Amino acid sequence: MMLNSSEKFPTPDATEHFVEQINEQLSQGIFDAENSQLLEGMVEALADKRGLVRLSLVEAFGKIGQPAVPFLVEALTHHSNPVVRRSSAKALAKIRQPDTISHLIGAMVKDEDTVVRSSAAGALAGIGSAALPALLEVIAGEYPEPVKGQATWAIARAGVEAVEPLHLALKSDKTDI
Repeated sequence: MMLNSSEKFPTPDATEHFVEQINEQLSQGIFDAENSQLLEGMVEALADKRGLVRLSLVEAFGKIGQPAVPFLVEALTHHSNPVVRRSSAKALAKIRQPDTISHLIGAMVKDEDTVVRSSAAGALAGIGSAALPALLEVIAGEYPEPVKGQATWAIARAGVEAVEPLHLALKSDKTDI
């Protein structure tokens, strides 16, 4: 099911006001993370043409954390607007939930938008060693070289916690690994 990027906010001012309210609620500790309409509205606001507005929403999703994950995963995998998919991947990078690995891998290998693929790779890098098995499968799999390059990039940025799993991966009989 593809979501529409319908015009939920009729003006840039309406979007700005919405984002200000969210940030105010987050700073006061009164944000209702159980309000699905609010979270869906935030996802739709990621379609805003202004990078600073999208960045503010990505940061807000990072503060919200786990309750936002299903909405962001849905947008990453099904939204018709690549800007929303890109920003959803960036928000998932802030949240760093291992249960999103398969969705991020899917976006990295299947999405037609290069920035979505790169943003998914960045989110996988942020998840760290938990993402390594899936990233190594991409490197060993039948994927185009740019996709394998993104997986390699994500592994290179996975941090020191990835060193031990990488040492084990060196024993693989798969040449690409």
